[in-house]
Amino acid sequence: MERRSKYRSLRLALIMLSLAAAALAVRAGTSSVLARKTDARSLELSVSLDRGNAEASYRLARLYHLNMSSGEKLIQELYTESIEDCPLSAASWLGLAELFLDSGETGKARTAIARADEMIPSSPGLLWSSSMLSLTLGDNGRALEKLRKVAKADPARRERVFDICRHLGSSPQLILDEVVSPEALPDYLRYLIRRDMKDATYPAWERAVREGAVSEGLALGYVDYLINRGDVVTARPIWDSLYPGGGDPGLWNGGFEEDTESRGFDWRIYKGDGFEINYDYRNKTEGERSLKLEFSGENNVDFLHVSQVVPIEPGTRYLLTSDISTDGITTRSGIAWEIYCEGLYARSEVYTGTVDWTRAQVAFDTPPGCGYVGIRLRRNKSEKLDNMISGEAWIDNVSLINLGPATDA
Repeated sequence: MERRSKYRSLRLALIMLSLAAAALAVRAGTSSVLARKTDARSLELSVSLDRGNAEASYRLARLYHLNMSSGEKLIQELYTESIEDCPLSAASWLGLAELFLDSGETGKARTAIARADEMIPSSPGLLWSSSMLSLTLGDNGRALEKLRKVAKADPARRERVFDICRHLGSSPQLILDEVVSPEALPDYLRYLIRRDMKDATYPAWERAVREGAVSEGLALGYVDYLINRGDVVTARPIWDSLYPGGGDPGLWNGGFEEDTESRGFDWRIYKGDGFEINYDYRNKTEGERSLKLEFSGENNVDFLHVSQVVPIEPGTRYLLTSDISTDGITTRSGIAWEIYCEGLYARSEVYTGTVDWTRAQVAFDTPPGCGYVGIRLRRNKSEKLDNMISGEAWIDNVSLINLGPATDA
């Protein structure tokens, strides 16, 4: 009898322990579910159900902190509870550091940031928060170290990183040397281009080339930028490295044998109303094809939609030549070549009507300070009543010849 009684007591004790464990599991499980909520009521209930839930304590502390909806003492207690339950919680340490900063306790804030930095994984969000706190404390050196890691890991934050570094007074070279990792280098070059910081792009480009961080798209974008800023001397070798063997050392793709990029030093060919631009594989003078213009007769076209930027030598005489043919070009305002730069404008003969293949040419002297010219096919709008242009024109074998020093006036 006594043995049976002991057995029943043991069974009862085990049952009670099991029920208690189950209750604890239910409470912990419910607390974990509630900890994922974003409202204060759910988080408060989560903490009350399980004081050892570090996530719930942190999230509730953060909510109170951001909304300023509770006293600093309670917020600090919650951050501290979270750290006690999970000492490796970098987010809790950063929250505590921010709280110390808000209350002017900079010494404690530095200590909390240092603890957080010891355990921050490669998390761009936490690194970003830590760097912002370091900046607030004036620890710019440590902030730059962390911003470099942020820029390396998170492309979405790179522009903000570069802006902050500039705001701190860091020179573009210092940012390049101390903040920009190889992964962030292309974005830094794009950043400098968008900010029109031309002088700063040169060392960034040189480093990108050395480290193999240059894509074709980035190179083309840089070439276009340099051309727009007037630096064809730097831009042309980059272009030639992308597209070697373009023929004429100055004018590019003069026979229209390569499909145009419509950028860089290639022909810029654009669409418009009242005309079509195509390649003609039958009517040509050399190579596989020529460029064909076809005007519909429905518009008084102001045509400047085929052009190219060409590096030249100042104080030099040049001869532009091309093969040209027309068929039924109407109006007195026909097709001509134009060459222009600051202090220079030259124009070829104007071609109208029907003309079999002939050699168009125009000679010009480049003025001092003119390092490149624009060359384009031109048809000016007609002021006559009968001004709707129709007909076809073909262009082939365009060449720019250096004739030596400019002639005397």
